[in-house]
Amino acid sequence: MNSSTKEKIKEAIEDYCEGIEFLEFSRANFDAMINDIERIVEAERRSDTGWEAEFRGERNSFRGDME
Repeated sequence: MNSSTKEKIKEAIEDYCEGIEFLEFSRANFDAMINDIERIVEAERRSDTGWEAEFRGERNSFRGDME
């Protein structure tokens, strides 16, 4: 996982949390926070898979910027 992905996950968590030193979040928002993190990780995985396929010279639909 690259630093950009880690930063996106950190920001997603901070969006649901309050506090300065110790972050707290509402249990009511926990599922939404987890869903946001899953989307970030899945997007990273799909991007990595797309780049690997492109490197091998394969056409793929994993990367959204490729047609």
